[in-house]
Amino acid sequence: MRSIFWIGLGLLLGVFDYTFAQYFMVFGLMPSLLFMTIVLVALLENIKTTLFVGFILGLTADAMTASLFGVKTIAFLAIAVVIISLRRNARSYSIVLLVVATVIATIIVAISTFVFANYYGINVRYSDYLLHWYLPFVLFNALAMPVFAVVVRKIHTCFVKYFD
Repeated sequence: MRSIFWIGLGLLLGVFDYTFAQYFMVFGLMPSLLFMTIVLVALLENIKTTLFVGFILGLTADAMTASLFGVKTIAFLAIAVVIISLRRNARSYSIVLLVVATVIATIIVAISTFVFANYYGINVRYSDYLLHWYLPFVLFNALAMPVFAVVVRKIHTCFVKYFD
């Protein structure tokens, strides 16, 4: 039942991310709600649920973007594994863990994008890419993640109470 909630939420937020998000930008940036969903799933759920949801949401992100197919799927699965191992070493769920997990997840997406771009011969100017896109993306996601987590956990609690 939990997988259904996370996949449903992820698909809804994925459609929002890739269709209407451009109208809700702040300073030219918008946090990726699909990306933040997988980070939250990795922090809250077990490994089976997280990997399943990460795979489905990664395929969703790949299907909705015009970039290299498979990059988001691999990145989301890597995020799931790294954050679950990070969560095992943490003593409790906290805002700091949430922000650290978001920053680590964003770095994983950046590395996977660079690796695949180089493999396929796409010319990427790393300094421009890091300074003008990924650094603001990291900061914006890290700031938006605590608010997103509170809202989604409230929705999740209502969903579990209603359907369990």
